[in-house]
Amino acid sequence: MYFVMKMAKQFSKKTAIFSLLGIAATLLMGACLQPPNIDDFIRDDDVQDIVSRGLVNLIDLTENENLVAGNRRITGLSANGYYLVEVLDEDEESLGYRFVSANGILTTLDMIGNVNGGAIVGLNNDYTYIVKNAVALTGIVQYLLNLNAAPVSGITITQGKINVPRPEGQHFLNFYDILPVTGNYAYDVLRIHVSPSSPPPHSYILTHIDNELLAIELPGNASISDYIFFAEDPDDYSFDRFRFRVLRVEVKAPEMLEIILTLEIDDYSPAVTNLDFDRSIPRPPAAWIITFNIGNY
Repeated sequence: MYFVMKMAKQFSKKTAIFSLLGIAATLLMGACLQPPNIDDFIRDDDVQDIVSRGLVNLIDLTENENLVAGNRRITGLSANGYYLVEVLDEDEESLGYRFVSANGILTTLDMIGNVNGGAIVGLNNDYTYIVKNAVALTGIVQYLLNLNAAPVSGITITQGKINVPRPEGQHFLNFYDILPVTGNYAYDVLRIHVSPSSPPPHSYILTHIDNELLAIELPGNASISDYIFFAEDPDDYSFDRFRFRVLRVEVKAPEMLEIILTLEIDDYSPAVTNLDFDRSIPRPPAAWIITFNIGNY
């Protein structure tokens, strides 16, 4: 979606107030009425509402969202989204890019978070803000037992999520096929701990980059994490130069396995009941059959 809201340069509050005063004085003089006190006029709710109607300049490049430009803020952000913002000054010169923190302020990648209040705040009405959200990864991720081994399996990403078993040792996910590495740029990978959310909530992930390999090591504990993948192509000067993706990974605890042993004794009378391994029983005259039933629960 490409949605542009461009406002003309805003008048200063002083200019707006004096313009309103001039209009009001003209009308009042024409009606031969006493002009109001200036302090009362400025504090009037209707006047304050008119003065504060300045809006930021917004270029919305998010997918499946509808952001709204406001006074020193942008609203309409998803509670589960991650956002990248490029800032342009009043002359439309780039001031660089920032990310949105959990409390809605512009920050660095290591402090990115889901926006609690659904708004980016503390903005400048004279500036233009180009906003993009992290897009969910798609495709098939390779599951590796170690960096030198062939993939054990491919895990299909479904709605931006994958589930993997908790590793006994070092296990890896390889993203090379869906995030190809070029000579122009490399990815920063940030892990955001969703559950458990014990500190630190964010941590950079060491990526193992080699020929046809862009791998990250899985955590050894049961957990839910969001992985943010970010790269900037230095040879591209458009906003499309940003590679901004997200993947949720749930590492599941292994299922418990119950083994049930059933002993079936043939050709022996009387029948043996309540058999366990600590009780001595007579030797049967004929062979007996031991049956093992193994099941999950």
